[in-house]
Amino acid sequence: MKKAALLAATAGLLGTGLLTAAPANAQPWAGLIVESCDTSHTINGDLCLFYNSNYQGSNIGFWGGDVPDLHAYRFLTAGNAQGQPVWHDAGSDANYNTVHGAWIIGAGGSNTWVAPNTSNNLGGNSKNLQEQIVWG
Repeated sequence: MKKAALLAATAGLLGTGLLTAAPANAQPWAGLIVESCDTSHTINGDLCLFYNSNYQGSNIGFWGGDVPDLHAYRFLTAGNAQGQPVWHDAGSDANYNTVHGAWIIGAGGSNTWVAPNTSNNLGGNSKNLQEQIVWG
């Protein structure tokens, strides 16, 4: 009887979202999407990287999953650096996601936290050192 009550309580918590079966390292979404920076996703908005400071130059947007290696990607839009590698080459970022923040992981521990719905000029140890993106 106690086991049945425990199972019922667990099922109730799963239904309310208070208890989930996802592992701790689960991605916020399923399936990485790479595109020109898109602000229309709102809740699942892009984390955008811009070639220049002050959100200028060519850009690229990521959403739907972590990016373990920025080596494989190039700036997509018209503007300064279109077609150049993103790896170690971004000057600013903008997170158009209103729920999830993201870490931009850089060389030598130069990590930058980009809170939901914020943007930054990457300076000091972060500018031009980007290697991966990990959603928080």
